[in-house]
Amino acid sequence: MASGAGCHGSRSASFLVSVTVIAHTELEVVSGPSRLTVTESDVARGFVFVPDVSRVRVRSTARDGYLLHFRVAPGPGWRLTVSGLGDQVVLAPGEGWIVQPSPRGTAELDLRYTVELPPGTEPGTYPWPVALAASSL
Repeated sequence: MASGAGCHGSRSASFLVSVTVIAHTELEVVSGPSRLTVTESDVARGFVFVPDVSRVRVRSTARDGYLLHFRVAPGPGWRLTVSGLGDQVVLAPGEGWIVQPSPRGTAELDLRYTVELPPGTEPGTYPWPVALAASSL
């Protein structure tokens, strides 16, 4: 008698596996100002150039990029100019969105702010008026 594995009734099967990866974007403010200091000379000039850079890290799996959400506190009604995203962006009090058509992965952004002061702004220290978030496109 011969021994060995028989090949009788050998069977095979195939199947298709499909995976959908949901785009995910997260934002981390690594460093940045916590307060806005307005001096008398800032009031006379009409704006504050914020010397501290906001370093922001964005991790995204979104194929088409992501949205940066800026929420500017209604405070004294100041407007902000944001640099560091290519073109300068001007934001009024309320919310604004900026499309970032970046490739997947991690991006580090260094954002600089200039705050336009409305007439009647008093010198002093104010809470930082900008909150940031990000979401996938």
